[in-house]
Amino acid sequence: MKTKLLSILFSIVSSFAFAQNIAAGQTSDFSSGVQGWIHQISNANDPVQVPTGGPAGAGDAFLRVTNSVMTGSAGSKHLCINMDAEWTGNYTAAGIVAITCDVQNPGTETLHLRVALNKSFPNWAASANPIVVPPGTTWTSITFPLNSSDLVISQGGATIADILADVDQIRIVSNDGTSPTDPIHKGQGGVARISELDNITAVDVLGVSQFETSKEFSISPNPATSKLNVYLPSNTENAVISVFDVLGKRVYKREIDALTSSSIDVSNWNSGVYLVRISTDHNTQTKRFVKQ
Repeated sequence: MKTKLLSILFSIVSSFAFAQNIAAGQTSDFSSGVQGWIHQISNANDPVQVPTGGPAGAGDAFLRVTNSVMTGSAGSKHLCINMDAEWTGNYTAAGIVAITCDVQNPGTETLHLRVALNKSFPNWAASANPIVVPPGTTWTSITFPLNSSDLVISQGGATIADILADVDQIRIVSNDGTSPTDPIHKGQGGVARISELDNITAVDVLGVSQFETSKEFSISPNPATSKLNVYLPSNTENAVISVFDVLGKRVYKREIDALTSSSIDVSNWNSGVYLVRISTDHNTQTKRFVKQ
């Protein structure tokens, strides 16, 4: 009997010892399936792993999230959720201050992406302001800050601090905040949307600092008529500038190294909206500009 009790106690202790709660650097790169990111509702389109075509190109897997157009049905909401142990727990104690990820929008509808966090039903906090990702946007890096000033309570009586200290579920949703029936921690339905996600990562203060430094670049003038100036941070190396039209066709590509700016002659380009993508060994970011 003593041996049996010791065996049971060892099993319980082991289960706690090997449980993986949220920690800085936790990443879903989708190299081994959907890695716990699901929709949850039985009549929904579940997210799927796409084995190639992520930010790193051929062989880089990513997650594709689509929603049906069953208006009013929970299964029609555009979202993906994760309730696995490695994405839950005490975000505050782990020092998690943001969620970063790569995203692209191959669909025809604008995405309004937010992160949402749950602490048991019905307590939800979500991004106060969405990140807008227009149709045709190719892979770009985004950040969802988790400071109390960046989140709002969308349901329940818990405080933001309460929720961050005991997260049961994390979501990435598309919600522009205009729906009278869908709080911002829920995805919006009604129309079909597509979001493609990769490298979803929980980061601490150091991670955010590195992320922000690596992605700084600016463009001017915007709109542009003859020349578009691209300004890179001084520590940028092995960068590639690519420009795409709204249909996703690449109209310009140039490799640059150790430069702080680059000028692109756009005088002969058609008027319209273009996407400027900067890719380095560590990061990819996209900005829009208008050619007049």
